[in-house]
Amino acid sequence: MKIQTWLFNGTDPGRDFDLADLPNLAADDKSLAWVDMSGYADSDLQKLAGLLKLHSISVEAALAPWQRPQINTFDHYFYLSLTLVTPRKGRHSVDVGELDLFVGKNFILTVHKNQIPFLADVAERVYQSPDLVRLHTAYLLYIVLDEMVDFYQKLFEDLEESVEEMEETALQVDTEAFLADLLRLKRHVFMLGRLAEQHRLVFAAFTRPDFDFISGPDIEPYFRDLQQRLDQVVERLFTARDSVNSAFEIYVSQMSHRTNQTMKLLTVVSTVLLPATVIVGFFGTSFPQLAFLHSLAAFSVMIALLIAVPLGVVLALRFRRIF
Repeated sequence: MKIQTWLFNGTDPGRDFDLADLPNLAADDKSLAWVDMSGYADSDLQKLAGLLKLHSISVEAALAPWQRPQINTFDHYFYLSLTLVTPRKGRHSVDVGELDLFVGKNFILTVHKNQIPFLADVAERVYQSPDLVRLHTAYLLYIVLDEMVDFYQKLFEDLEESVEEMEETALQVDTEAFLADLLRLKRHVFMLGRLAEQHRLVFAAFTRPDFDFISGPDIEPYFRDLQQRLDQVVERLFTARDSVNSAFEIYVSQMSHRTNQTMKLLTVVSTVLLPATVIVGFFGTSFPQLAFLHSLAAFSVMIALLIAVPLGVVLALRFRRIF
């Protein structure tokens, strides 16, 4: 288990504090306490929940297996569940985890099994934000969500480059390896789109007038902008998904075109060789009554026909623009 603590009180922002002081800090309107816990056991979270008097329903939700993003309000705080996506080293592969947040007026608790890939960026912005203490946890929550949306956006920008490469390659390659890579990219784009889209309802809850934890002209514009940015990311992902489908259609169309060209070539060859086969078979008959077919003159006629008839077939096919 790893625990990091930050205390912001307007004079010495970001200093560590003892967890035993957390109840007093959470009740102090002049302080903002942030606790981040990763790699924890169930008992660790339950112990911390006891210090903050968190409802058992929210704690059980955090300890449950991965679930869709959700938000639930309680007396003095609200519980928020988000989906974390961490890229793997392999291409088109990610690890999916969960980030749970318990947000009160003067405290915020972030817990996660997987590492937050943008945690360092959040901490850096927090240190540079003079409005943090004035707006309390609402602004800190905004920074966390904003960095998460930024992280999704960077993933999609890299993804768009891969999609463009796939579209170009689909016109040139017809290997099974490319098809497998294209199908893997298609599943990857679809999964990321679903994961990002699931946050829409949660983000929309922040701008509702009855959501008292985040209200006021100072903070509401931040969350409205955040919702718009998430919508833009989701729309871009839908566009990327359509582009992947287009690349797949291009690949299938190219394969069909090549198959048609091959079948056309085989048909032309068969059409050209069929008369020659009939001619050779006719002159190769061994009936005594057709002995003249084995003369030198008949052989010359056969050679002439073998040249003239296939050539005539080829010219006829060219005239009709069959090939």
